[in-house]
Amino acid sequence: MAVVSWKETCLLTTLVLGCYWNSLLCSFVFDDVSAILDNKDLRPSTPIQNLFLNDFWGTPMAEERSHKSYRPLTVLTFRLNYLLSELSPASYHLLNVALHAAVCVLFLRFCRLMMDRTTSLVAALLFAVHPIHTEAISSRFARFLLRQTISKTPQSYELRNVALDPEAVTSFPSNDPLISPSSTNDPLISPSSTADPLISPSPSNDPLISPSSTNDPLISPSSTGDPLISPSSTADPLISPSSTGDPLISPYSTADPLISPSPSNDPLISPSSTNDPLISPSSTNDPLISPSSAADPLISPSSAADPLISPSSTNDPLISPSSTADPLISPSSTNDPLISPSSPTNPLISTDPLISPFSLTDPLIPLSSTTVTGVVGRAELLSSIFLLAAFLAYTKSKGADRSIVWTPIVLTVFLVAVATLCKEQGITVIGVCCVYEVFVAQGFTLPLLVETVLQVVRGKDMFPYAVLQTLLKLVVLVISTLLLVIVRVQVIQSQLPVFTRFDNPAAVSSSPARQLTFNYLLPVNGWLLLNPSELCCDWTMGTIPLVESVLDLRNLATLAFYMLLGLLAYHSLRHAHGSAKTVLMALSLIVLPFIPASNLFFPVGFVVAERVLYVPSMGFCVLVAHGFKSLVSRGALKKVSWVFMGVLLTTHAVKTFYRTWDWESEYTLFTSALKVNKNNAKLWNNVGHALENQNDYERALRYFLQATRVQPDDIGAHMNVGRTYKNLNRSREAEEAYLVAKSLMPQVIPGKKYATRVAPNHLNVYINLANLIRANDSRLEEADQLYRQAISMRPDFKQAYISRGELLLKMNKPGEAKDAYLRALELDRTNADLWYNLAIVNIEMKEPSEALRNFNRALDLNPRHKLALFNSALLMQESGEVKLRPEANRRFLSYVEEEPNDANGYFNLGMLAMDAEENEAAERWMRKAIALQPGFRSALFNLALLLTQGNRERDALAVLDELLWHHPEHSKGLILKGDILMNQLKDTRGAREAFERILRTDPGNVQAKHNLCVVYFEERQLARAEQCLQETLAMAPHEEYVQRHLAIVRAKMAAHSAAGKPVDGDEVTEKQHKAQARREEEQDAGEEDTTGEKNLRKSSKNSNGREKKQDADQRTKSKSTQEIKDIEKKREAALKRLEEIERILSTD
Repeated sequence: MAVVSWKETCLLTTLVLGCYWNSLLCSFVFDDVSAILDNKDLRPSTPIQNLFLNDFWGTPMAEERSHKSYRPLTVLTFRLNYLLSELSPASYHLLNVALHAAVCVLFLRFCRLMMDRTTSLVAALLFAVHPIHTEAISSRFARFLLRQTISKTPQSYELRNVALDPEAVTSFPSNDPLISPSSTNDPLISPSSTADPLISPSPSNDPLISPSSTNDPLISPSSTGDPLISPSSTADPLISPSSTGDPLISPYSTADPLISPSPSNDPLISPSSTNDPLISPSSTNDPLISPSSAADPLISPSSAADPLISPSSTNDPLISPSSTADPLISPSSTNDPLISPSSPTNPLISTDPLISPFSLTDPLIPLSSTTVTGVVGRAELLSSIFLLAAFLAYTKSKGADRSIVWTPIVLTVFLVAVATLCKEQGITVIGVCCVYEVFVAQGFTLPLLVETVLQVVRGKDMFPYAVLQTLLKLVVLVISTLLLVIVRVQVIQSQLPVFTRFDNPAAVSSSPARQLTFNYLLPVNGWLLLNPSELCCDWTMGTIPLVESVLDLRNLATLAFYMLLGLLAYHSLRHAHGSAKTVLMALSLIVLPFIPASNLFFPVGFVVAERVLYVPSMGFCVLVAHGFKSLVSRGALKKVSWVFMGVLLTTHAVKTFYRTWDWESEYTLFTSALKVNKNNAKLWNNVGHALENQNDYERALRYFLQATRVQPDDIGAHMNVGRTYKNLNRSREAEEAYLVAKSLMPQVIPGKKYATRVAPNHLNVYINLANLIRANDSRLEEADQLYRQAISMRPDFKQAYISRGELLLKMNKPGEAKDAYLRALELDRTNADLWYNLAIVNIEMKEPSEALRNFNRALDLNPRHKLALFNSALLMQESGEVKLRPEANRRFLSYVEEEPNDANGYFNLGMLAMDAEENEAAERWMRKAIALQPGFRSALFNLALLLTQGNRERDALAVLDELLWHHPEHSKGLILKGDILMNQLKDTRGAREAFERILRTDPGNVQAKHNLCVVYFEERQLARAEQCLQETLAMAPHEEYVQRHLAIVRAKMAAHSAAGKPVDGDEVTEKQHKAQARREEEQDAGEEDTTGEKNLRKSSKNSNGREKKQDADQRTKSKSTQEIKDIEKKREAALKRLEEIERILSTD
């Protein structure tokens, strides 16, 4: 076998890089979102063994919603990418491009087995630039396909009746026309790899948990598969920043500083944890709930991207927006330059039976771009690598003496197993090896093979020894294949995935439409290889109308395809020359790997998928190159043939390059698809989702409405319309859209038991409608009824239990809410968000110990669950247990690592340092919090308090001035400032102004009132002090310290009256007070104390009496002052305690 030179390797690699370098600039789109962003199996926190227990999208194989696509080795490469660059798209695309280059080199080795050096190079070059591969390379899934190709070359080369348990139909990524797994960040309809299939079209199929998207701690792709709790792994929706304005109550708790009121007015559950698109942080006036508030760790910039919080972040086609007339809605006319009304119509999907699929004239669009540009195409790439490696290994199984060499055979079986673990079609290489062994290695033709078998059967002859060797090798290959098939069937527990009628309309059609359509799809796929001019990322729903009659002219294309295939097979099987063998091997590469995706033996979840043509395109390229060789061999056509091939390679390369740009973003991808096909509602939905992610709700609404026109019975499209109306604050229209979607659900027939399938994501209509109407407190029971209806239709509908638990909390039924969450945990005990939600309920039920245990369980499942880190640390801090402080500190540090721009984390670290009397660290953390969030009320106040305790009063005053500049009515800041001015700087006037300022806005503030009384006392305005204390006592009749101070003031007044001194100094300045005091002391030098410590009398004759008077007066003053100071210390201690409570504030 000829060896590929380094020059040829460099040529192929350079060509691949030239065609696909721009894929490095593409983001995660379409199925990539589900396979990468929402797949928790990529995260280091997920045990590696989970890759072999879950499907390609991270869903346990045993679950109904599982896509049953078992590709652990492909997911392992994604995980390696994550370890190197986390979620940087460039590294994923770069590896895909490298894998495609590797496949091209291995394919060249394969071609060298059958063709000469030049022809094989032409075939490899054509394969390298074919546009059909774009998705596999630009899509991360494509890596999957490439690996399979290389493996062949070793070293050388539901509505059930309410009375019944429901059966549900799970929608899978890229197979649900209603939901684009890649285009959605909405946990309600995310293609994400969530564990709940009930709402997500994504591989996870969990509509309640987003893919998104998310980095939501409540529903982080890595932490949970449950949609009801939030999709983002960054901010947990269940403890949202509070909507309370009380500075002493943290945004994480309403009545309890540990419990946060969400924008929905439910302190226990945030809008993001509910998957309720109706509760958007942007719709609230509470600054603590604003997604832009950096001070709130629970609503961080990452959580703001949560589709459950921001309606714009969702790509859920099941939840949709408004009605408006826009050219974008008209499939025939549009103002969008990306959707030209004049764009060519694909004859393969035309509704006109007179249009032949062979009438297309633009051969310049590459098919391979689909496999290479989409990250999910890595499955094809990897599978192809091992598929080719396995075949090349098998070619070494015949020794020089025609004996069997077992090492290559064992290696072949191993590589086939590896290829199959990359993508299922890898196993088909066994068939290619069998064809090679019989018709190429042994040189049989079909007539000769039949004659030999007949001779043996008739007993006229025995099998030659060489034939017996061949039979032995074939038996080994077949047995190994059967074992692999048995293992694969066991992995999926003998269950095929369930798809909706939108995924593959022909699969649920009756005869003969089913058979006619499936057979028509064969020429459609062949035409895409021959003329890849109109490529589309999604071929589901109405893309290809059903062939319902034998009179449909499209049947002519089917007949032509079978005739051409039959002629090629007849030629290659009948003749023994090299040309026939080349054609036969090309046909085996086209036909055998395509059989699993052909719908001929069992239905699949798609109509046409460009990715699955990655391996068949190898055989196609061999046929083209072989035909080119035949033309070149004719002298007259040699130059023309070379010119034609040069043009073909150039145009394919150019088309591949430009097709790759279509995968730059979801918007460009789906708008490019609409140029080809305007009859697919899923494409309209996905463009709408892309616009939603840009917060362009008005335009998104137009696309969603057009989707409902294209597919009126599309429940998901109506849900999208409802969601978008809600985002536009048009609740009435939103409810109407949801009701339309609900009316399309299978209806219960009273008194009759029956079973029917309901797509789990469609059950979200009940959740979304309930989430909408529960905003009205008078309709809570109606919302609860909708949740219960969803549960009755599907008792294992986890999202319904979670949403209902949230509602029950809002209805002040924590016990029932707890039961709902416990039921959800029975369905999924590995969901960190559910444990977190349960902990919030425990806090509401005043069960802090149990709450802490559940927080810890959430962190055991997801050590980076941000909200669990924050709130568990807060709970530890509030417990006051010194032994818990180190762990609380560690968790806050972990939290700020996850959310480095959240001031709340640093603030709480500062409060912990204050508790530990680590003043320098406390000041550092407080200043960090203030730097991140200027005007952070709690941080400013506590920093001032810290500086005051450190005898840095002037520094404290500067901080208090900053606090009062941002928050002029901050009562505690004014009290602290007044205390400093009065007690430290002796500025009674400034102190009086501070306390009076408080009383102007809060006349009932006992502390400010009392302190003002103390100021009057210090100013010797005893009458005013007495009146002030009487008013204070009326406000707080049971405060002992007020009574005691009043007694002291009255005693002082009595003493002054007895001494003939004025008891009120309203018109006397502070200097006059001091001068008057000195004069009185000189004039009354002989006064004696005749009334103990409180009544004084004069004695001018007794010098000893002066000393007694001075001593007595000093004792009286000292006692009064000391008592006041003692009371002030107690007040300051109480104040400190109050201010310590402020540490739970997450935002001002």
